[in-house]
Order: sequence, then structure tokens, then C-alpha cells
Amino acid sequence: MSRPEDKGLHVHAWSHEGELVIDETYSPVVLDGETLDEDLIRVLTVQRILATSDNVPILALACTSCGHSMVSPTQGWLKPTTRHLCDACGTENRTRRRCFLNPLADKLQ
Repeated sequence: MSRPEDKGLHVHAWSHEGELVIDETYSPVVLDGETLDEDLIRVLTVQRILATSDNVPILALACTSCGHSMVSPTQGWLKPTTRHLCDACGTENRTRRRCFLNPLADKLQ
């Protein structure tokens, strides 16, 4: 029986020689002094997998009405779209191209 994974962000990193140098779970996740939302990191991971197959961008976008950072829906079928509803005020924001939204897109490239 395998043990449950620790809560947090699990990182595998290799050296240029191909040797595994990091195999750890980190929580909380802090980047440049800012604690990152672990759920948004998980969503970004899934979005990157889906975006790669269709060459779809992942953008950090603030609502044009209230300025709230937006994230694509995480329930049900995940797909890029041009229509994005703000969780805070309900305003529909549009993008010219189908994309995923995630506030961490600019921070974790």
C-alpha cells in the first residue's frame, strides 16, 4: 500500500546531467516573498497540459469592471474560451482568442 501524498506542491527537478536533484513536497509555496495559492498552481498545471496540445495561451487577466483577477472555471469540462465571467461581479469579459485565465500565468512561466 502506498502512503498518501503530502499536501502541497510536489516538485521533481533534474540537473543538466539528468540526475534527480529535488524530489520534495513544499507547503506553503512562496515565490519572491509572496505565498502562492496552491489550488491555483494545481489548476495552472492542468491548464498547461490542455493548452500545450492546442497551442492555447494562458493569460493573467483582471476584470474590466471591478479589477478582480480572473480564473477559468475549474468545474466540469475545462476548455479555452473567449468569454470569461468574473467570479466577483459577474461581468462577462471577452478575449480575441480562446484562452485559459489564471492569475499565476505571469508569475510561473
